[in-house]
Amino acid sequence: MPMRLQKFLARAGVASRRSSENLMTAGRVTVNGEVVTELGTKVDPLVDVVAVDGKVVSLSDGSVTIMLNKPAGVITTMKAQSDKPIVAELVPLDRYPGLYPIGRLDLRRARQPFTASEQPRAQNVSRSAQGHTDGKRAR
Repeated sequence: MPMRLQKFLARAGVASRRSSENLMTAGRVTVNGEVVTELGTKVDPLVDVVAVDGKVVSLSDGSVTIMLNKPAGVITTMKAQSDKPIVAELVPLDRYPGLYPIGRLDLRRARQPFTASEQPRAQNVSRSAQGHTDGKRAR
């Protein structure tokens, strides 16, 4: 099923969608050997060969969900903003690129946030954890 190249690169764990756009406009991304700089270009993951800086990238076979028992004192984020530890240091990003935290927890709380590589699944888990199934409430 064709998808936008930025989304493909993000799901493959190369970079965020915004950073993927920067890679594309810098001429660092090729599709089937051709440099692609036009944002919005679509690729078919089953047919097209996508490379960044000459290294072929592909999607994993399925989504990954990890339950993490976050210790108190660890920030629920993937990018360090201070000298405090972050959840990205606790998950195997080298084995599962593209992981991100679902939901937000403050520094003091110790709970079990999930980490997933597929956004729709992450949204479903997050809504279920809040007791919602569709994000709407009856009045």
